[in-house]
Amino acid sequence: MKVWIAGILLCATGWTTVVAEEPPTAADHWHVSLDLPSLRMSDIRTRMIVRERRNERFNAHSRPGALRNFQGFWRSLVGRLFKPELRRGAWLHLVDGRLNPDWSLSATARSVMLRSPLELRCPAASTEWTCSLENDGRQMGTARIRPVSHLGLPMDDYGALLDRVEAMAEEQIYRRDALENAGWRNFISTLREDLPIIHDDLDMLVAWFGAAGLLPVSHIMLQRGGPPIEEMFAQSNGSGRELLSLEWEESVAVIRVPSFAVSVDVFAEQLADTFAQIQQASALVLDLRGNTGGNLSSMLVAAHLMGDQAGAGYFVSRSWWRMYSDEPTPERAAARLPVLDEPDLKRFFEHLYHDGGLRGQVQPRSPRYEGPVWVLIDGNTGSASEPLVWHLQHKGATLVGEPTAGAMLSSSRFDVGNGWWLILPVADYYTADGNRLEGRGVRPDHPSASDEALETALGLIRGTLSDTQVGTPQ
Repeated sequence: MKVWIAGILLCATGWTTVVAEEPPTAADHWHVSLDLPSLRMSDIRTRMIVRERRNERFNAHSRPGALRNFQGFWRSLVGRLFKPELRRGAWLHLVDGRLNPDWSLSATARSVMLRSPLELRCPAASTEWTCSLENDGRQMGTARIRPVSHLGLPMDDYGALLDRVEAMAEEQIYRRDALENAGWRNFISTLREDLPIIHDDLDMLVAWFGAAGLLPVSHIMLQRGGPPIEEMFAQSNGSGRELLSLEWEESVAVIRVPSFAVSVDVFAEQLADTFAQIQQASALVLDLRGNTGGNLSSMLVAAHLMGDQAGAGYFVSRSWWRMYSDEPTPERAAARLPVLDEPDLKRFFEHLYHDGGLRGQVQPRSPRYEGPVWVLIDGNTGSASEPLVWHLQHKGATLVGEPTAGAMLSSSRFDVGNGWWLILPVADYYTADGNRLEGRGVRPDHPSASDEALETALGLIRGTLSDTQVGTPQ
């Protein structure tokens, strides 16, 4: 997953370029700032060198040699051999660029991280240009571009950034001893060893995600710009985009929920409509494969499957350890922590910071489905999905697939200066019986490869239902 995120960041830079008052000439330098809403990042800074080929046409590339710095000699060599336009060893290249008579610009972006070329569009401008980042005609973000007299690398004091990251982690992480291990020390040490080859924000993010496998806990990330976590999911899904899907396998309803990073109100409405449609289903398959989590909207799914209110585990923040010296057992949590029975993100963080944590409670919602429930999971089922999976398993649902990610902490983000933000876990999660899911996950009742989990579940369901029950629902 972390490698994939780094790849997307690299790919995105291929969608940028410039418009100038004169056609590009050899060794022109350009400052590029990327805004990528899909990654909740903004102002990612890099530099490009624009080289004249002929007349109004040009090629461009980012810093030469970066490919070898981060991928090593042999991997970068393979990339250059199979993609001749990458011979300079840069992360990205713009080829067949054209500065049009109206001073608009077009080009094709290529990179070792791209499976296919990307087209870029830049309308005419005078001093600073804003280009659309397009993929198959869809705008994925924007890029602000301006000419500069020299490359000016490195673009930030990345050593000082790491100093601030270390200090903030020590101050804000959910439990101080989470950093007292070799994993965290090796992570920081690896980044410091990379400092000589980190020249721009793109390099910094690639180095971070490349070393992320050393991190001792989940939910630690470096972010450039973007909205606070508390506001991330408060935005309206006004486009009418479906946040879940319903399909039928004869009389079996299959509900697919790809993410809980959604607007709670919109998700609640769509979920209620979906459960109204499956009242006659002989069984329900809830597909959470690849659902890496999101927010408290996962509580709503459990609410439509419960007949009575039920405990949903509890969160403990750093404040607990300042207020109490003992471990947060279920009995102590019940005596000291307030209850949150609605997916209210504002109240959630207030309880974390002021009360030492909170206890989750699922309140039943209509329409309720009372038939057998099967849940599909895999190694990418993580974070907010995992308490739901554990809760349903202990309420009688059958899990099919692979063990979940074991990445169950609650995070927030902190300003570490100069446009950088550090995402840190600020609360640990315990199940209702006092067990942690972080680093452990939830194991399936019926193991199956992820891509075969649905067929495995359907086969098991058919084996438990009569021919009459498997018929098409009315």
